[in-house]
Parts: sequence; structure tokens; C-alpha cells
Amino acid sequence: MSRVRKVPSIFGLGAALSAALVSGCLSKPEGEVFRPTIIFGEPGLFPGQFSYPRAIESFGDSILVVDKSARIQRLEAKTGRYLGGFRMPEWDLGKPTGLTVGPSPFDPGSAVLYVADTHYHRVAVYPIPDDPDADARRSVEPLFSFGEYGTGLGQFVYVTDVAIDADDTGSVCRIYVSEYGGNDRITVFELEGGQVVPRFTFGYFADGPGEVGSSRVPFERPQAIEIDDRARELIVLDTCNHRIARLSMDGELIAWIGDDPGEATFLNPQGLVLLESRRALVAEFLGNRVQVVDLDSGKSLGTYGVAGRMPGELASPWAVTAIGDRGYVLDSGNNRVQGFRIDSSRLAPPWSRVASWTHAGGRP
Repeated sequence: MSRVRKVPSIFGLGAALSAALVSGCLSKPEGEVFRPTIIFGEPGLFPGQFSYPRAIESFGDSILVVDKSARIQRLEAKTGRYLGGFRMPEWDLGKPTGLTVGPSPFDPGSAVLYVADTHYHRVAVYPIPDDPDADARRSVEPLFSFGEYGTGLGQFVYVTDVAIDADDTGSVCRIYVSEYGGNDRITVFELEGGQVVPRFTFGYFADGPGEVGSSRVPFERPQAIEIDDRARELIVLDTCNHRIARLSMDGELIAWIGDDPGEATFLNPQGLVLLESRRALVAEFLGNRVQVVDLDSGKSLGTYGVAGRMPGELASPWAVTAIGDRGYVLDSGNNRVQGFRIDSSRLAPPWSRVASWTHAGGRP
């Protein structure tokens, strides 16, 4: 099996980005200290503690977090109280970078957790943990998984995120999976005969030749993907190109955000969640902030956070989510979650069909 070209990780870009900032090739990101509504988490392996958390997702009034120990914990958003958890069975090669709650493809009435099992080249699907007495270090096998290493249709290099397109009843129509590592594309899956079947891909590694039949959308690490159901658009963070892509549901480029003067600018946008009225929260890994973006105009509507260790400051935030009018940023370098109130002018809550479905905690 031929190996694909690997793009640098975001960590390997640190020195180059620092040099670019000094030379003026990239602007130093501006931000502001915010007033957290809650802070929870600390280093460790006990419930409510984190070992460099890497992804966050909301479910009802709780959040789910995965860290570099491959533990997935469910926590009460208002208090940080531990509600259940488990450890993924395989994690020596690397840890997941994406979590998505959505309806099961085989049981529309059930919410499940889709995990971008990055270094095992697959999507693993688990039940939502719900036992506060469960040891988060115990190993749990997935309900099912799909994907394997490779460059062919239905194969992955490094999976980053999952987005679910479901109808009003919660029936899954399509599953979108993003990846990097040479493929740097999104694969679209559908259900057929009780199986998750790959249909087509779009996107290609920006420095590579692309694939025959793929749409000509150049990515360098498409890290996070969300579905704006009302507009029927895919919103994708093109992390190493420091921009956002707006795409049709079939992968045709509508617009880039971050390339033109007057638009929002980003420094390694890593985490994404959609808000009401065409707004989004974007966590910037190297920008050490969360930015509110208007998806239609491409303009920044404000920021939360600056680099630091104090409350309202951030260190390498990997991800962000929202519940109602509260945002929750995964302050990864500080091993904690910080909650904040989203200014009414910046708008919340999430409202795609899947987001509305999962915000209610399951069946519509």
C-alpha cells in the first residue's frame, strides 16, 4: 500500500508561524479577556479532570469531552459534575480529535456519539455515557465503526470530524467525514442495506494533484465541519490555510471566509459550532481566542480570550460548543473548560436539525 504525503501537524507549524508573525506575514491576533460564567477541570485522570482535552460536544444540558488519555467524559455544563464516561479501547497510536452527537443511523430515536478516531483511520460510534458511578478509565468497545487506512473511497488517513445530515424525524440521510494527512478531503456516506456506504469525496490536499472526480476545493487539514441546515451549507474550518469554507451539500465551493480584506482573520481555526442567524463560534488554536463570525458577510463580530492562564484567558483552545446562550471553550493547554455568556448581539443557540434534536437530549 502506498503511503500518502503527510502534512505537518499544527504543532509542527509553531516555529514557522512564529517566524511569520515576526516578519509580518500574519497578523498577531487581537482578543479580549472575558468573564467566565464557569470554569471546571484540572490536570489528572480522575472524573472531572483532563489530560490535554482535544474535543468537546454538547448534549442536552451536558457536554462531552475527550482527552489525550482517550477518556470520554460527560459533564454537567452548569456545574462540571461528572455524569459518566469510558475509555476507548485503542489509543496507543494517537487520540481522537472530534466528537459529534447525532441520531443513530440504525435507530433514529437514539442519540449516539460519533468519534473521529483520528489515528486509527475510522469513525467509531458509542452510546452516550450516563452512569455517574462508571469509571472513565474502563475500556468500552464501540457499537460499530467504519473506515480503514488508505486513500480509496471509504478509507481515511487522519480523521478529524463528523457531521450528520438528518431529517426532521432524526433519520440519517448522510454522514460527512473530514480528514487530513494527504487526503485532506471530506467523504460523504449514505445508508444502504443496513450499512454505512461511501458515495463520493470532495476536496484535495492543497499542494497535491487532487483526485479525478473530486471538486477542486483545496484544503490543508479540514479540521472541523458543521451543517447549516436552513441554508443547506457545509461550513468547514480549513485550519492550516487559516480560513473557513462555505460549501454546498455536494461539496461545491460557495465562498471562503478569511481570504479577503475586511473579513475575519484567523490563526489556526480549530473548533467550530454554529449559532442562530448565520453566526458561528470559532476556536483558534494558535490565536488563543474564540471568535464570533457572520457567515454571510465574513466579518468578525467580536472575540473572547487572549493567551494566558488566568480566568478569561486561553491556552491552545482545541474546540468550542454552545448550549442556549452559553458558549463552552475547551481550554486545552490549561486542562479546563471555560463557559461564557454569548452576547445577545452575537446570538445563540445552535439550530440545525441535528443540533436541535441533540439539544433536547434525544428524540424530537
